Amino acid sequence: MSLRDLERAGLILPKEQWGRHDMQSKVNRASLAAAWIMAGVSAVLMYAGNGLALTWVGLAGMLAFMAWFTYLSIQAINKRNREESELWDKPEDENNGDEVAASGSR
Repeated sequence: MSLRDLERAGLILPKEQWGRHDMQSKVNRASLAAAWIMAGVSAVLMYAGNGLALTWVGLAGMLAFMAWFTYLSIQAINKRNREESELWDKPEDENNGDEVAASGSR
């Protein structure tokens, strides 16, 4: 498939909009850093616990880290999808109402 075919199918942005949009992660960096610190502390606790109580505390912390990390990732994906859906809606507004006039005359 050529780029023109992909653009016509609505799978990529028009060439005029390439490079104009934020390509950074939408994950809150402070939350992400805290989650990774939690994972590190949990790993140390599991190692230091040597099969005793601290091991289980570390395991609980690691499970909480995985749930938190998954939540952060899903939130970032949802935020990106909302922004992209708004972006895809913009070109219709920028064509000076030609779409609306054409659809109203049917």
